[in-house]
Amino acid sequence: MILRSFKNYAFIIAAGLAFTGCSLFDDVTYNVNPDPLEAHGDSVRVNVTGTVPEKSINKNAIADVTPVLRWEGGERQLKTVTVQGENAAGNGTVINSKTGGDFSYSDVIPYEEGMMKSELYVTVSAGKGTNRKELGEAKIAVGVIATPYLVQDDDKPILAEDKFQRIIREESVATINYLVNSPTVRSSELRDEDIKAWKDLLKRLKEDERLEAKEVDIDAYASPEGEVDRNNVLADNRAESAERTVKNLADRAKLDELESNYEEKGLGEDWQGFRNLMEQSDIEDKELIIRILETYSDVNEREKEIKNLSKTYTEIAKEILPKLRRSEMKLAYDVIGYSDEELIAISTSNPDSLDLEELLYAAQLHEDMDTQMAIYQNAEARYTDDNRAANNIGVIHLKKGDIDAAEAQFTKADNISSDAITSNNRGIIVRRGGDRKGAAEMFRNGMSAGDEAAYNLGIVNIQDGDYDRAVSNMKGADTFNAALATLLNGDASGAASILDRAPDGDTAVGHYLRAVIAARQGDNAAVNTHLQTAISMDSSLRDRAMNDAEFLGMTLSI
Repeated sequence: MILRSFKNYAFIIAAGLAFTGCSLFDDVTYNVNPDPLEAHGDSVRVNVTGTVPEKSINKNAIADVTPVLRWEGGERQLKTVTVQGENAAGNGTVINSKTGGDFSYSDVIPYEEGMMKSELYVTVSAGKGTNRKELGEAKIAVGVIATPYLVQDDDKPILAEDKFQRIIREESVATINYLVNSPTVRSSELRDEDIKAWKDLLKRLKEDERLEAKEVDIDAYASPEGEVDRNNVLADNRAESAERTVKNLADRAKLDELESNYEEKGLGEDWQGFRNLMEQSDIEDKELIIRILETYSDVNEREKEIKNLSKTYTEIAKEILPKLRRSEMKLAYDVIGYSDEELIAISTSNPDSLDLEELLYAAQLHEDMDTQMAIYQNAEARYTDDNRAANNIGVIHLKKGDIDAAEAQFTKADNISSDAITSNNRGIIVRRGGDRKGAAEMFRNGMSAGDEAAYNLGIVNIQDGDYDRAVSNMKGADTFNAALATLLNGDASGAASILDRAPDGDTAVGHYLRAVIAARQGDNAAVNTHLQTAISMDSSLRDRAMNDAEFLGMTLSI
């Protein structure tokens, strides 16, 4: 076990300690904010305030102050700030030699690997006019917090959903036409093609175990001619005769399921049907007829006005009215699809016998990703104009870690048909390739596909340093990244609560983040407990912990 203690230096360094023997620029103190420095959005912002005491700068002096960040294997020199006495010629920050004063400095540098264990120095040169003397350097801060770089590649791809329905309600329609003023079903009507088709269907409903008869609805009408009351009775009688006919057909097919599942209605004169047929007809005065229908709400007045058009009415009586003397019969039945057990078996033994929706549904009944892949590939090959199988193959490749194959599939799916799902999934590839701006646009375009796109945008927000927006986009998610965003947004206890619920809260990186949370809460014991657990699961985290500025001020026992 190695014991290591860090002190959390709040550096206020008197430059005179390092720059002795100089009367040009003495006893300057430096305050760094934040301290330690912090990496956000791939950058480190350095804010330094220098305080010059009274009588610590010569009125004719000019001093150049240059911060330098150093780490093992590299250093980054920041921009120089110039400070001068009140009589010096130049464009620097003027400090009165008698009263002293402050100067401020701010710069942003790109974060580089290794900066986590670093030291920030200031180097100073001073003089009068163009003559300069190097006064040396002083360390003013230690470390760069790089906690945002703990972000995980847990982007959420979206599987394209199937439209599989195990039970599909179908409907078959047949019509019985009647002679004027008659409710009698003629034998010739039973030889019509729609009735023949019904007879065949009734037979199949009896024989096929995957077909189940449900109900018959009968709507009967009279043509709008003659007395209204008589036509209402006529429509009722036609409904009854149609019901008797259907029951007789069902009895012949021995289809007992329909025995009590009938609903018949006589609907009287069919004025709406009359108008529909008129609009579809070539009758010369049809526009006039339609205006009559719109003008007169009283059916007797309508009929009177139409009959006044004697020539036209003759054509109506021949072409329109016979089609309205009818019973419309709707037979509803269920088509029962394969059970889950059947689909599991058939999808591997004979996938070609399944349709697209069955294949897409069946694939998710299997837990083995290779089996899922094979089923999707069958669907992809047979249904080339549908992008869902191609997309779902890409999701499997992504889960397996084959980014190139996933990218190829997502691109293929998008080329077949671009939609919100392919936009989200392509965004994952683009983000992992380093194009956060392009990925963010794709995720925004994918929002309508589900919460996954917002979550993925939240990962980009973390990488961009926009933690408030990351928390918003990841709202409701119990994941490591959601906890990380919450911590970076300033809510340590909220982050801990999310980790308690997150499936990855007890992973190595989960315990490491718990240690960071404990450090920010000042709980040294919890820091060590979680670091020890994290390192026992992933030994590489030990080196990170030893260099992590999050643990400055903590005594580590790892």
